[in-house]
Amino acid sequence: MGEMLNILMPMIDYIQKMDSLIAALATGLITFFITKYKYHRNIPLDKLEIAYNRIYYPIYYITKSNADIQQSMDKCKKYLTKYRKYADKTTLRAFENFEGAKFDNIAYKQFEKNIDKMNTKLRRRLGYLDSNIITTYNYLGVFEKSMLRIVLEVIVIYILTFIVGYAKGKCALILAYVELSLVLVLAIEGICMIGIGIAIGLKESFLSKIRKKDIFKE
Repeated sequence: MGEMLNILMPMIDYIQKMDSLIAALATGLITFFITKYKYHRNIPLDKLEIAYNRIYYPIYYITKSNADIQQSMDKCKKYLTKYRKYADKTTLRAFENFEGAKFDNIAYKQFEKNIDKMNTKLRRRLGYLDSNIITTYNYLGVFEKSMLRIVLEVIVIYILTFIVGYAKGKCALILAYVELSLVLVLAIEGICMIGIGIAIGLKESFLSKIRKKDIFKE
């Protein structure tokens, strides 16, 4: 047991040396989310209601229809133009990116994703019925699920690093094994996520080229 612990200790020491980096990253993320939370909590509900009713709710259903992308975006533009001051900056930026890259399926998916996110956020903020955490996770995309798991794994590894440093004997060995397993899982998860991202990007690029060819033929 002692020999195995000695083998694992160099890896644990290396992880512990990254404490400051991990701590800074964790602190930055927590601060960011708290700041965003306070900002959104202070926004008057009447303005959020207008944004939801006049922009995100109708556009959400437009993007989910089977209509032609260009026709759908023309309809979306009417809402964003009329109620522009109530729209989130990320939504306007996503729409402008799509307009700048005509018939680009990737840009359209980014806009659709933004609408989905903002529509869900506003529903929750305004008190509409919404799914719980488990149900929401089950309906996330493969890439989003992978990203969420990586964040949780990094947090657990960070906590275990401190615990292993204070633990002794058999308990330290068991925790070291657990930490090593999580590091390996994290590495595999990261590689898979990169692969999924590349695959999705290639697929969207291929579909975008096909769409452009079909449009030019017409």
